[in-house]
Amino acid sequence: MQLFLPKVEVIALEQGLLGQSGLARAQTLVALAWYWRQTDSRQALAWVEAGESSLQGLGVQIQTTEVEPLAARLTLVRAELNLLSAELGAALQMVLAAIAQFEACRDMVGLGDAYWLHAQVLEDSGRQGQTKPSLDAARVAYETAGDMDRQAALHARCLTMALFDEPVAASAAISQSFPTEQVRPLPVAFWISNAHGLAAALAGDPAASIKHFLRAHEIGLEIGQLRRALVAGSNAAESFLRLGDLDTALAMHERDLLLAREVGWPACLGLCLAKIGSAMRQLGRYGEARGFMLEGTKQMARLPGSRSQAQVAIDLAELELADGQFAEAVRAFTDLAAQRELTLAPDLLLLVQCGLATALVKVGQHQAAAKEATAALSLATNLGDVLGQVNAMQVLAQLPPDAGLPLPPQMQAPSLTLHYLRGALALAATIPDYEPTPELRQQLAAAEALAGNYKLAYEHGLAADMAFRRLQTATVQSRAVAMQVKHELEQAQAQTALHQQAAEALRETTATLEVLGVMGRDITASLQAESVFQTLHRHVEQLLDAASFVVFMVEPAQAAAGTPQQLVLTYGSEGGRKLPSESLDLHGNSVFARCAREREELLINLAPEQSDGPRACQKFCV
Repeated sequence: MQLFLPKVEVIALEQGLLGQSGLARAQTLVALAWYWRQTDSRQALAWVEAGESSLQGLGVQIQTTEVEPLAARLTLVRAELNLLSAELGAALQMVLAAIAQFEACRDMVGLGDAYWLHAQVLEDSGRQGQTKPSLDAARVAYETAGDMDRQAALHARCLTMALFDEPVAASAAISQSFPTEQVRPLPVAFWISNAHGLAAALAGDPAASIKHFLRAHEIGLEIGQLRRALVAGSNAAESFLRLGDLDTALAMHERDLLLAREVGWPACLGLCLAKIGSAMRQLGRYGEARGFMLEGTKQMARLPGSRSQAQVAIDLAELELADGQFAEAVRAFTDLAAQRELTLAPDLLLLVQCGLATALVKVGQHQAAAKEATAALSLATNLGDVLGQVNAMQVLAQLPPDAGLPLPPQMQAPSLTLHYLRGALALAATIPDYEPTPELRQQLAAAEALAGNYKLAYEHGLAADMAFRRLQTATVQSRAVAMQVKHELEQAQAQTALHQQAAEALRETTATLEVLGVMGRDITASLQAESVFQTLHRHVEQLLDAASFVVFMVEPAQAAAGTPQQLVLTYGSEGGRKLPSESLDLHGNSVFARCAREREELLINLAPEQSDGPRACQKFCV
């Protein structure tokens, strides 16, 4: 059983239920429950219940070794459905039960899947630091089973998460392990595209990240991995936002929000609401942004301690800061720091500390602001986050003398403000392809002028003006890049649509040929005319909507009796009712006679008011 399956193959699997019974039917029901788990929770639950009922009805004639892995798989599906519904306690209980079941029946692939889901449950529960043992156990299980595709998907997933802690090393490992030109099965290709997209985004290349994220989004929708598809789509929209294409970003966020509302999963709904709110904030539409973010916060409250909940809470706090609601911003950031200081990932904790320090400066709590900004600078230094250090230093530079900041050792600047601003500028110069912000240059110009360094102040003022000009140029260039990316994506989507149409036509042709092959074998297996016609009728109904099915045979003219060539109804059925025999003149005006004479099909489309019933609308003539 694969991790996920394309929609077309899932539909074919469902159609295969017809005529199945016993163990084969139970196996198909379990597979359907598994493949529907991230597409439609209600439908997946219906398949789970049908599968459980089927397994119970197998009886003792089926070996336990064949039933136990199927039962364990259904337990695992229930666990994932609970997780998607944010029923974390039930999800943890069910996934641990599935692990025990898979271990008991020695199903190593199932065991790896269960440990992978266990790691996701822990992550959504705010216990990110405890996921490594579960992921390691999943890797060992996949290696034991020899499942190379699952090993690759898991490795890509682990490298994706490692990007948040060690972006440079993880990005290099992704490029080395997964070359972009290598073709992979769709469930593996999803995680690889997602990893490449996040690596590009964190490296400051939004244009490249968009292509990878949208590829992951497309694959996720195709294979029914909707939760991760929504995350990839939101990340792509964020990259468009960074390129200055707000219209496209909002359109993509709104599209994802519609899908998130449809599935109703709190994690997806909260994420999409928060992303739209963040986009609204950048547009200066603070009231609308607050509405979306508050709704997202309510959804994320069901995932306490998770990274997603913390990110939404940080976005809301930053909105209050941008809107000038400084007291509310202090309260929001303080709550975050107090409640999650031990569980926040380092990158998120840094955002909280910098945001809280800025808000405290605005409300005049200078000593508290100094404490938070100093802690942020220390954390950024330990993380090797140069940009984080620059941001922390800019906050420290805003503090007045009454903040109680100690003088740094070997300080050479005439003031603490200049010490931190000069340090921030020097650090910014070490970041490849990074342009110090105009705001930093302006702060330096003001501080140097206050210290009497008018020449340096003038130089920084000119540099700030040039930075503003370059920023405007960069914005235009970014929008041009966004337009080019959209154009390339539209071309790729059109090409993909053509390939999908060709593949669908090939699948339909193959299915028709298979039906015709079976029809030929069944027909030649009998010498009875009635049996042959019934077989023909049954197979025709698989290919057409044959409300009426009639077979006429040609009888030669009988000169002695003075009768011309005739068509005699040999077999006829309409609406499940057998038709009486009748004869038609082969050279008469009947449409049946015309088909027989000309040896061609005849299709007559009648409007409903012209029809006298099913037989007048639909006939199949041979």
